[in-house]
Amino acid sequence: MNQELHKLLIQQREEERFHIPLEKEFQFYRTIAQGDLSVLQGEMMVDPTEGLGTLSQHPLRNQKYHLIILTAMITRFCIEEGLPHEEGYTMSDFYIQQIDLAADARTLSQIKREVITEFTKTMHDLNRRRPASLPVIRAMDYIDQHLTSPLTVQEIADAVSCHPDYLSRLFKKETGLSVSRFLLEQKCHSARYMLENSNATCTEIAAFLGFSSCSHFIARFRNMVGMTPEAYRQSKIRNAFNGYHDIP
Repeated sequence: MNQELHKLLIQQREEERFHIPLEKEFQFYRTIAQGDLSVLQGEMMVDPTEGLGTLSQHPLRNQKYHLIILTAMITRFCIEEGLPHEEGYTMSDFYIQQIDLAADARTLSQIKREVITEFTKTMHDLNRRRPASLPVIRAMDYIDQHLTSPLTVQEIADAVSCHPDYLSRLFKKETGLSVSRFLLEQKCHSARYMLENSNATCTEIAAFLGFSSCSHFIARFRNMVGMTPEAYRQSKIRNAFNGYHDIP
């Protein structure tokens, strides 16, 4: 093992193949975790694996391995900066499954751009309304942990030991949203994910996310997203179908 490793190191030096400096790589992850949109115009948005090492002699498999590592590292840096665990790991699982299914380098390049874009934008939105006070932080955590329940402002306030009026004022001041609006945004975010990645019906999604009825879910979703859940699902199906036919 040591002899093989020594031989490989000598070969890399002779061929002048060196890995990307660790600080440069980590700075890239930190930039995404900070929600800095300038990263979307950076050199790491392109595909080459130069400087990343060789993990497989098979070019496509090598690219997949590197992209899986990239996705995992971005996820952990973002979670460390405040991205909810379940949201982060679910995003990671989704993209790694897409990487596993990819059949060509062009598809992997598209997935890489999407991973970087979606994590960066998610962190940008999160950081833009990051709260400062403990009651608001706890309220947001409580909402995240009980998103499938029919929550009320009173229940959330009780859970964080605050008067509901005080919590409402503080929440609005720090996030720019009312507690109810934030709760609805989070539910609709989860609903969009389910519409895109499952065959669950509107009735099933409404029940799962704690809406009082299917019609109530449809009305609130349309108000938030600008279209009905079914129209949203169909639009995503059309986009995916068109994207598939764009791949040679």
